[in-house]
Amino acid sequence: MREIWFYRVGGSLMPTDDDSRKVIERMSDGECKAFRPIGVRDPVMHRRYWALCGDLPRKASRIEIDRMNGKPVYMPIRSKEDAHAAFKLCTGLFDVLPVEGTDFAIRVPHSTNFERMTPEE
Repeated sequence: MREIWFYRVGGSLMPTDDDSRKVIERMSDGECKAFRPIGVRDPVMHRRYWALCGDLPRKASRIEIDRMNGKPVYMPIRSKEDAHAAFKLCTGLFDVLPVEGTDFAIRVPHSTNFERMTPEE
């Protein structure tokens, strides 16, 4: 089973999708289950973001991530992970590592681990 998601309403947790509902329906009265909290975030927006990343490879084969000497530099988009990495590069979420002895540099995208980020990030 994939991850299940809940959101808080008052003092209760509510399911966000059918998989989450099924987990609750299978539980008997008084049964406990352990879930790992990941902090206060908007899981709906998180899932929308990944839906966008998953849809992008069907709509575009590449994304312009920079310009070099006035010419566009493109990144191929073959998967949702490629789209995610391109978004990080386009938004400046990367470290620049110069390649010694050349005019080149490597861009290493930052981690955007949902569990470790604050809601603002």
